[in-house]
Amino acid sequence: MNKNTFRYDITGLMSGMMLLIVSTAGLAEEGNSPDKYLQPGDFTHDDYAMITDHKAEYNDCLNEKAATAIENQTDPRQVVNTAMHACAGILEDLNRRMTDRNVLPAFRQGYIRKVNTEGANNVLRAVMMAMANRESSREE
Repeated sequence: MNKNTFRYDITGLMSGMMLLIVSTAGLAEEGNSPDKYLQPGDFTHDDYAMITDHKAEYNDCLNEKAATAIENQTDPRQVVNTAMHACAGILEDLNRRMTDRNVLPAFRQGYIRKVNTEGANNVLRAVMMAMANRESSREE
């Protein structure tokens, strides 16, 4: 598999997860006018803490689930996909909380997409490295 095909496959996995997470993004916003949205510059300390706590929880979950899934699967993309599905609830909760706080939809969706993409890429790198190390130790 060449590099471009691999990148496309991972992008497909991530976009599928984002569809699941962002599909209900506009439901709670009906009736809100854009001037009432909470802008990132207006976040309180608690808002930042909630956002960063969810990001850390999601990344920890991905790492934990990938470490478990790596034992049963040989394809790193499947490992990441399994971890992402297992941890999707964390991003869904973040989406709900940010919607409840009436965070600007474009920021909310972009931030969740960023957390999802960065987390998936980081865990994919770690999984590929672990699989390569495991394979090289078998050859010795």
